[in-house]
Amino acid sequence: MFKQQRVGHGRDLIERLLKLAPEFGYKYLAIECANKNAAAFGERMGFSPYENGRHWVGSISDIQQALASNTLDISVA
Repeated sequence: MFKQQRVGHGRDLIERLLKLAPEFGYKYLAIECANKNAAAFGERMGFSPYENGRHWVGSISDIQQALASNTLDISVA
């Protein structure tokens, strides 16, 4: 399990999934059963709330666009 937070693990995972998306025909990514921190991460990454924010869904293009415009320093807690 990851012991450190806000060091880029989640972003790295999203970037890897975006690279694999065309190979598998993925058009959307989702975060299921999101807690408060996961919801905030999803929002920053271009995901949109689903079922009152319990889940978050984002199209590949929306997530790519958010990552391209996201200039946050992820190492700052």
